[in-house]
Amino acid sequence: PPFCNVSLLFDWKQLLTLPILGKQTGETDYAQCELSEFGGVLCEHTSESTLAAPKTMPTYILILSKTLDHTQTRANQCVDLCLGERRGPHEMKEKHLIADCGTHYRGWENLYHHLITLCKQFGIPVNSHWGCEKHTKAECDRLFGLLDMCLKKAKKERFDIFEIEDLKRAVDDGNAAHRSRDPSTPVVKVIVDASAKPAFARRLLADSFQITKTYCVSSV
Repeated sequence: PPFCNVSLLFDWKQLLTLPILGKQTGETDYAQCELSEFGGVLCEHTSESTLAAPKTMPTYILILSKTLDHTQTRANQCVDLCLGERRGPHEMKEKHLIADCGTHYRGWENLYHHLITLCKQFGIPVNSHWGCEKHTKAECDRLFGLLDMCLKKAKKERFDIFEIEDLKRAVDDGNAAHRSRDPSTPVVKVIVDASAKPAFARRLLADSFQITKTYCVSSV
């Protein structure tokens, strides 16, 4: 993003079924549960960054939850969690939110949250971007690839994953192991979220606005 701007790219992964065992047994078929995995890549400028010589740093965020809803309301909630991980030293002057054009990202509740709630909360312009249909492959896919590698490592080492806390440990340990071999591997911040669903949500409506044909909207 431009200097003093912050961007957040986000997406959901398919639901994950637990347990994940090094050696599968028939009994585990009767004790399965599903988890939601929301990924975010928060990009900010480093302390050494300047307008003439910008330097950025990404924060990879993985939100694990037993809330399985893939709705606009839940997406907004996860976006707030990701933005709470901001660690850049510069004053934020503009924010960019980037996702694919799925209905849980490009909807009336998303518009209200991005363009009104966040704009008022931070007092800065907010831009909401949506990628073109079937053409949005980005850093979230790398994040989910790192997750898959951590799960393969856990199975290989016979580390059984029964609960959400076991999954967090597997990702933390796997990410640390990958970084010891390849320091360029990004650090993954894992959040176990047990937040309650919001009691209500607001929508931003406009009679002549065709949201399904829109790919970028900005607030001022």
